[in-house]
Amino acid sequence: MNASSPAPSSSSADAPHSPLVSPRAWRHAWLILVGAAAGAAWSYVRTVREPVAFSSNSRMFVSGRVNLPDASSAYAEELANYLGTQTEIMRSQEVVERARQRVELEQPGLKGDAQIEIKVVPQTAIFSLSARSGDAVYCRAFLDALMAEFMQFKRERRMVTSQATIEQISAELSRLEKDIAAQEQTLLRFKERNNIAYWEQQALESARFLADLKSREASLRMRLSVMDSWARTAAENGLGGGAEINAAGGVSIAEPAELTQARMRLDELAQERETLLRGLRPIHPKIVQLDDEITRFERVVSLGVSRSNARRKEQRLALEAELEGLTKSIKEWEGRSLESSGVEAEFEKIRSSLERTRALYDRLLGSLQNLDARKGVDQELVQVLQAASPAQEVDRALRSRLVSGALAGVAGGLGLLLLAMRLDQRSYTVEETVERLGCRGFVEVPQLPSGPASAGRRRFTESVFEEAFRRLRSIVAMGLPAEPAPLFLVTSALPSEGKSEVALNLARAFARTGKKVLLIDGDLRRGRLHRALSSGAISPGFCEMLEEKADLDTVLRPTSEANLSMIAAGRSDGHVNELISTSDITGCLANLRRRFEIVIMDSAPMGPVDDTGHFLPLASRVLFVVRMRHTPLRQAEKSLAAVKLRGANDVGIVFNRVRPEGGRYYYSYHYAYHRGS
Repeated sequence: MNASSPAPSSSSADAPHSPLVSPRAWRHAWLILVGAAAGAAWSYVRTVREPVAFSSNSRMFVSGRVNLPDASSAYAEELANYLGTQTEIMRSQEVVERARQRVELEQPGLKGDAQIEIKVVPQTAIFSLSARSGDAVYCRAFLDALMAEFMQFKRERRMVTSQATIEQISAELSRLEKDIAAQEQTLLRFKERNNIAYWEQQALESARFLADLKSREASLRMRLSVMDSWARTAAENGLGGGAEINAAGGVSIAEPAELTQARMRLDELAQERETLLRGLRPIHPKIVQLDDEITRFERVVSLGVSRSNARRKEQRLALEAELEGLTKSIKEWEGRSLESSGVEAEFEKIRSSLERTRALYDRLLGSLQNLDARKGVDQELVQVLQAASPAQEVDRALRSRLVSGALAGVAGGLGLLLLAMRLDQRSYTVEETVERLGCRGFVEVPQLPSGPASAGRRRFTESVFEEAFRRLRSIVAMGLPAEPAPLFLVTSALPSEGKSEVALNLARAFARTGKKVLLIDGDLRRGRLHRALSSGAISPGFCEMLEEKADLDTVLRPTSEANLSMIAAGRSDGHVNELISTSDITGCLANLRRRFEIVIMDSAPMGPVDDTGHFLPLASRVLFVVRMRHTPLRQAEKSLAAVKLRGANDVGIVFNRVRPEGGRYYYSYHYAYHRGS
């Protein structure tokens, strides 16, 4: 049957700790205080060591200007980012250096240095300037010189730009004058080669004649189209003649009169024959006579149709010949018109080019005259609104600097705190240790007061301490048979974990129940239990017993505690690990377990040496001691894994020296228990 781990407390101690309010954080909280103190001290020293500084203030503003004719073509600045551009010009190295030189020229004995700060007043076009220097007189003089040199710099830039523009315009005017002269010569030569008036008249006459020819051409094409359309209709319906040209030159679509009469007579004869056939035979003389008459009129109609078609064909050929002649005339006159238009267009092109060149020349000449007139006019936009004020000593703002330094130190301390928490792998809470090691806990042993404490507080803590070992006694003995006597082995990851203290107090707790208890100091390299029990020298002891240099009665020592005996560590002549591995530890421990009811062994730590590994398979239960706020969890993991690897039967953790935040269950339980009693 496995022993259960300690019951959880109903207090907030079992709730998950926030990283910055956990015991690990409180362990290193002093880093925040040190950081705040260091930051404040650094700010104080820096402020005190700063030399005395003076500040002078002034203002400049963007003024209006007089708009001159064609001003935009003379000189203009980019206004999209105007305020920012002016600010950067004021801060530029060239303007600052010129201001320093100006101060040296105006006041030769005045030396110093200054830093400037320039801001744009929100929602305005006003610049706020500030200069700081260690010399009050130099500070004010430098700020005045900076504003003066800024405006002078702007004037020089404008003059340079204006002069460059004048030179460019003058060069362009010279080029245009040459172009105008060349174009005038070209126009004159063209007029000499071509009679412009003749070609203009020729173009007008050609256009009128072409319009008449194209009208006639359209009329002829329409007549041909009508004739062709009627001819197709007549052919489909068996009509004769078709469309013909009449005497007026138009298109006639009626048949000739004689042809129409013949068709009508033919229809009458056909009707008469049908009437006679109703009473007479086809060979009757009357019907035979009618057939002859019908045949004669059919020949007359056929001859009339043939003649009409011949006339129509002749008329069509005549129309086509006339249309062909018109087409040739149109092409001829179109060529003449195109020639006239080409000459006229070439003339217009030369004249338009000359007019455009003259217009450009006139505009550039006007711009040059306006620019030359504006050179002497001051069009500066940024003017001085307020001259440099008398320099005043700058407030060092010690209080705000101390606060800022302290806050910066707190931030740095928090960073160091987080780093320390990350690097600190020690065990701080029972919950964290159980989760990290993956092993059940037996009991939590509180830390006894090490300094001055009230008598009541000390008695209370000692009572809780004793209660913890009584609880541990009950847990480890649970489920074990009485024979052979259980062997409890106490170990830890590293030295100074308190395993000897746990072994000794657990032995006392068992002894007080009336059972015969044997406490063995199995730390054969650094045994100290004989001192804690004041039982004489370290030798003879367990080493001599394993070496068979002494028997049990020789090494067995009584103690001041009733029912409690002990065996000291002893001294070995050889290597301890070799002694353990070559000795009959199984038989030795079996003999001891037959002599006593409870056997407790305080063994060596698992981390430094491998002595304890030989005893682990023989133990009924293994108590792995973890000292809170001391044991590195990484080392405890490795050691606990080694314990299980060496064949330990049942392993549980004893949390030693637990502070209230790590084991409030026992404090609250004990206090409530005594209050209830």
